Amino acid sequence: VLAGGGTNNVPELLRDLEAAGPHGRWQVLHSLATGLSRGSLDLSEVSADELERVYLKFQGEGDSAAEQSRMQQYLLLVVAHKGDPRFTSNALEALDSPDRDLRYTALQALGLMGDPAALPALSLRLDGEDADERLLALGAVANIEGAEARALLRENLRATDSIIARNAALLLASAPHRDASVKPFLLNMLDRGAYAEDPSLDGQLRELMDESSRTAAREDAVEQFLVN
Repeated sequence: VLAGGGTNNVPELLRDLEAAGPHGRWQVLHSLATGLSRGSLDLSEVSADELERVYLKFQGEGDSAAEQSRMQQYLLLVVAHKGDPRFTSNALEALDSPDRDLRYTALQALGLMGDPAALPALSLRLDGEDADERLLALGAVANIEGAEARALLRENLRATDSIIARNAALLLASAPHRDASVKPFLLNMLDRGAYAEDPSLDGQLRELMDESSRTAAREDAVEQFLVN
């Protein structure tokens, strides 16, 4: 059953997963992950034990490393929506994969799960060399409630990567944190000069220096400032 193919019954999709061939399985998992993300599916009728069984059975399936990675990515996105902390270890293990896309998906999954146990690993990723990983890790931290996650976001208000620093400010101002102490940082983001003189916007990020992008960033800051 493909996305939009006519069923929104998760137990039935899981039965389809068992019955399908290797090519059909990743399509079923894609349907599950997409439906869960859009809110048209939920896992209320499926136990964490059953999801764990499915994950362990199919995580290594595929004729190539690329196929195995794709299967594991969809599996991670599916089980993450259950919000059970037992799956945190699966996502953390995937963070050590040499496959970049799998690492990115693992960070997305950790954000969906919102487990504070992931914070030490996310903190390490925030200090890594991959800019996309840093941003995904920051987003995952923002989805974790509690003082420890807020403290880690506050640490990144002064990150050397200004993209991280600005996003940390916006995320702190948003739910679930709504941290009023971030208002001075948001006010600073309204300053046009803060963008024009930012050396981190060279190279592939140079397009962010155009007027429309700076205006959009300032509008984001204004919105968060007014909401809070």
